[in-house]
Amino acid sequence: MRFSAARKKFEELAAANLYAGLAFFKRIRANFPERERSLDDDLAVFLEAHAAEYADEQLPSAVSDIAGPQTLAALEKIYYEPRKDFWEDIFRQNLEAMESHPYYYSSWPLSWENCSVKPLLFTDSAAFTLHKGRLVTWDNTIKETYKENLRYFLGDCPFPREMEKFRELYKNTPMEYQQKRPAYFYFSGKEVLETALFAERFSEAISEADNVGVVIIGGEESLESLFSDAQTLVPQKWINVFPETWDFILKILQSRDNDYQQNLREIRQYYADNENAVNLRVRAGQKLKIVFISCLFTTAIQYRIRDAADACRSLGHEAHIAIEKNAVSNVMDYDLYATINRVKPDIIFTTDYFRPEVLEFNGLYHVCWIQDPLPSMADKEKIAKLTTYDLSMSLMLNWNNLVNLYACEGKNFMAGLVPGNDDIYKPYTISPEEHEKYDCDVCLVCHDSDYMEILDKVFANPDENLNRTLKKIALNYHNDALKEKLIFNEEDFYHFCLPLAEQLLKSQDKEQIKQFSRYWSEQMFWVKAAIYRNILVEWLLEAGITNIKLWGNDWPNTGFRKYAMGSAENGEALAKITQCSKINLGNNAFFTSPGRVFETMLSGGFYLSNYIPEADDAYPISKILKEDEELVFFRNKTELIKKVKFYLENEEERQRMAEIGRKVCLEKMTYKALMRNMTEKLAEMAEKNLSPSGRKRIG
Repeated sequence: MRFSAARKKFEELAAANLYAGLAFFKRIRANFPERERSLDDDLAVFLEAHAAEYADEQLPSAVSDIAGPQTLAALEKIYYEPRKDFWEDIFRQNLEAMESHPYYYSSWPLSWENCSVKPLLFTDSAAFTLHKGRLVTWDNTIKETYKENLRYFLGDCPFPREMEKFRELYKNTPMEYQQKRPAYFYFSGKEVLETALFAERFSEAISEADNVGVVIIGGEESLESLFSDAQTLVPQKWINVFPETWDFILKILQSRDNDYQQNLREIRQYYADNENAVNLRVRAGQKLKIVFISCLFTTAIQYRIRDAADACRSLGHEAHIAIEKNAVSNVMDYDLYATINRVKPDIIFTTDYFRPEVLEFNGLYHVCWIQDPLPSMADKEKIAKLTTYDLSMSLMLNWNNLVNLYACEGKNFMAGLVPGNDDIYKPYTISPEEHEKYDCDVCLVCHDSDYMEILDKVFANPDENLNRTLKKIALNYHNDALKEKLIFNEEDFYHFCLPLAEQLLKSQDKEQIKQFSRYWSEQMFWVKAAIYRNILVEWLLEAGITNIKLWGNDWPNTGFRKYAMGSAENGEALAKITQCSKINLGNNAFFTSPGRVFETMLSGGFYLSNYIPEADDAYPISKILKEDEELVFFRNKTELIKKVKFYLENEEERQRMAEIGRKVCLEKMTYKALMRNMTEKLAEMAEKNLSPSGRKRIG
């Protein structure tokens, strides 16, 4: 009986091995068309090895193996040995790329010399490898359609095609969603990661500059270290995770959640017990504790938060900055609550976030510095939920009737222009080498790009007809703008888009065309800004003003690369650039008072501001500086050329206006002035919160 059972088991195993081998040959038939030996010859070698494997009717030592030693030796001889140099090149290239990837976490010592995997075949959907006496088959069975607004965790998937999907998703994601959406690729065993390193497109999939969301994790030790960090974003969807890995992850996340709940309980208790004490400190406006929340999404936000915190310290306050460790981290929730519990601040200072998006508790003051024209910042329902402990300050007063929205809801609001840091932006001694590098007649400091490239990168649509329509709209607007037919508000741009959309989108019904035109009149901000900056340069060159320098990212990608100087480093270098430029040209198509104005003036540079009709200017600089007395404007092409030539020829007048501008900015437009105004406004709010008639407890 035992003999019959063994014989049956042997026959089943032999058949399974033969079937596996034949299936292998069938799958690779299309993948090696260049082989000199025919697949029939290879198959004959394989069958001979397979027959020898079972000639003595002895069971292999490990009945779970797909193939026995001689079968494996035949496969290695046929498919690994002839391509060993090829596989080595792929492995080394991929390993170098992975180890230099900023989001690679593993303590495994990986090298070609110690690699335990021998690849036989690797395609987009399948891989065959030899590992420790076994033929290992990998099939990409993941059929997931990834969404732009989710964070994914993929377990043991050695195929770069999944990483490439995230790269494509990221490229085609609107700008406002291109952050905080990492995809975690977890490899539970060293051999799984080694297998991935034999994929030909692996290095390409992780090294693309716009693929910052791919995180590679090797082993449980690295997994625990990463997800135990309170800043690490937790995945929202889990794919291909084995039960033992899932149990391990749950323990880590449970520990994080326990810490979070503990911090939340202690914070709520502290502010419930100390609400009156917080109000008294804020009313006094002395030695306040402030936590500033920063991010890595834009360097501008980092510098502004840094300068605001420094200004608060110079005013005698205690300032802490909570900032992300890298582009796939987040200081909100877990990490922020740990910081709040440690610091016990009186004020939380954020950019573009209202209290409900940041805090689950009340009892301290929250300041939202509105930096960008995000729809959420002008959402009436969200504004209505703000409390007497919330202050919004904005660098945009006219945008979407923001001031009226707050006034109608009775909420706290103040102007909050981006000022200049007078400790950094000031006149410097310029060396001969710096003069040679920075001196010019006219300087523009701004990011720019070919607006068609912006449409391709940011607004690409699967519908080619829509893409053509957008490009036609942009091209027509560029031609009109050159003729001084500029558009500064969404409603006028909507009426500009509509007839073109009706002409080009004939397959759409009228309502869809109206919706399309309305949507793109709102979304084409960056395209219009790039067009505006381009035409300013075109006007200057047409007038023969060619001693110009263009500082900022992407200028080299335009038709003005001859004048492109590359990125202008914020701080002393930027101050020297504006100081050495005879005329610093305003170029913002949305509002006339960006922080660059005040940085230029504080540095001693002469600033020639562009003009935007006041009704369309999100924050008119004329509310701060008097035209022709403290600041010079140009309204059109004729005025631009006339005033550029005048101030180039009249150095004394140019220097006089530069000195006036610096003096006014030192009085009104520094971070110290802004933070002083903020704490004074908060003191007024605290007084009302303390008074019996005006007191409104929150929560």
